[in-house]
Amino acid sequence: MCSASKSNRKGNPTNAVIVALKKIETPSKTRGIHPKDNDISVDLSGMVGNANMRIFTDGSKTENHVGASMVAEKVCKEIHINTQSLNTSCTVFQAELYGVSMTIDWIQSKGKKTFSYAINVDSKAALFAIANKHTTHPLAVAIRMKAIKQRNSTSITFRWVKGHAGLKGNERADYLAKTVVRYKNSIAYDEIPINQGKQILEDHYTKIWNAIYVNSTNASHTKLYIPTIFHRLSLSLWPNFLLTRFLTSHGSFHSYLHKINKMPSPNCNCPEWTVQRAHHLMQECSLWSKDRPSIFKSLPHLWFCSTT
Repeated sequence: MCSASKSNRKGNPTNAVIVALKKIETPSKTRGIHPKDNDISVDLSGMVGNANMRIFTDGSKTENHVGASMVAEKVCKEIHINTQSLNTSCTVFQAELYGVSMTIDWIQSKGKKTFSYAINVDSKAALFAIANKHTTHPLAVAIRMKAIKQRNSTSITFRWVKGHAGLKGNERADYLAKTVVRYKNSIAYDEIPINQGKQILEDHYTKIWNAIYVNSTNASHTKLYIPTIFHRLSLSLWPNFLLTRFLTSHGSFHSYLHKINKMPSPNCNCPEWTVQRAHHLMQECSLWSKDRPSIFKSLPHLWFCSTT
């Protein structure tokens, strides 16, 4: 699991045969940029940028779709929009970044026709990723690379604006991101986030672990209380010396001591004269009836309820 998770983080193939992992985002780095040019500043004042062209971007995720949009305004007049659908497995963060990525691509296509652009984004997380020179997120890295190269001939500024604050351009971008599914069925971006890939790997190996545990002939006593790995993971259980002895029935029990030739008989000294295992002491032995917590009397019932 550790080696597969490490491969996942580095964008390398894993030993797990999982189709979904073929579309996982591959971490990358900003390359070919001189250190003195590698800084991208972000204005967090909340004020709309003052430039020849003001652009608003947004990303949206609902139960049924993920969308990204951009709206370009010149002299307060909308002159260009773009919307794209993303795979439903994508996150809002990815959608926000994709909206900015569409904007940078559009600016590149314009050449030098407009000399200053203010990109207004209502996601601080997306802007911080773009501003981070050490980011490995592929979308953020691509935006950084294009923006740094483009600013040699064009002024591009990134600004944070508050969402749902009545800004016409921002509200328009928000609306387009939410409604893109109505008229665009094609998916422009379908790579799943790295964290989601990690969860897919974890679920995959947990299922394998559970299958090995359930189908094994070992740990028959432990399975009385922990029937599956999924049940174990749902418990707030911190093992200690005493608890481990009772869950495994490997302790100072007559059955275990007899097994390792430390006691002549496996039976308990109680009137029941039955084999003394951890289960017997916890629920059946009459010698401990006065000291036994009442909840132990209903353990089989509780176990059944928790596994159905």
